[in-house]
Amino acid sequence: MAIVGLVTVAAIHWAQVVPTMKDSPYLGTAFLLLTLACIGLAFWLLVSDRGLAWILVAGVNGLTIAGYIFTRTVSSFLDSQDVGNWSESLAMVALLVESLLVLLTLYRLIGEGREQTTPNYQRVAPSVDVRSPGLPAYEMQRTPRPGR
Repeated sequence: MAIVGLVTVAAIHWAQVVPTMKDSPYLGTAFLLLTLACIGLAFWLLVSDRGLAWILVAGVNGLTIAGYIFTRTVSSFLDSQDVGNWSESLAMVALLVESLLVLLTLYRLIGEGREQTTPNYQRVAPSVDVRSPGLPAYEMQRTPRPGR
């Protein structure tokens, strides 16, 4: 799912590279770099599903969202023509996908951390504790997780 999202973000920004280069060359260059970063991250996730790749997915997309907010609120050398233009349809789609990628990364990293730190314990049948005769003692036994 993340790979499809990254390719979508890359395609949206690739479609804007040429028109943006004419008006704002710095922003066009940023779009080109974002496109290359998203394609690179998509290949990385395809080859290796490691935590660092996921952190970079969140970082790149989080910075892209921040950049969108910046160009819509502040007139700068990057882009002075889009201040206040919050309703561009292609930008809305990009924001949605970028936000979903950040959320997916958080879900992935938090879920991965929980799997490593929380053992799966299950109660087994009560037995009699030799140290205190007659009282039931519950033993905790680690059970393997499904799919491992």
